[in-house]
Amino acid sequence: MKLLGRGAFGAVKMGVHKLSGAAVALKNFKNADVKNEEASRAIEREIRILKQSVHQHIITLYEVIDSPTNYYLVMECAVHGDLGAYPRAGGDVPTTAPMDAPIPACRSEATP
Repeated sequence: MKLLGRGAFGAVKMGVHKLSGAAVALKNFKNADVKNEEASRAIEREIRILKQSVHQHIITLYEVIDSPTNYYLVMECAVHGDLGAYPRAGGDVPTTAPMDAPIPACRSEATP
């Protein structure tokens, strides 16, 4: 699986849904890496926000899988990357083109 990115608790990889063939993003949180209550609350908050967010420009959470060792979030895959990639690459976000890169809903929630 192609690595899309890394976060504080794990990796995000691109996968393919077996039934539909659609590209999905699989976010994996290892339970062993969640070392305190604050980290646990941050993951729960991300899941709650993604479940509540329904908009064409926000990543869709399809499913949460909780195993004895890991959490897996199965999400819509932004195949062209996220909007954060534009400033990192030194470019401007095009204002005249339609937006085809959904925004991760939890990004704004990470800062107080």
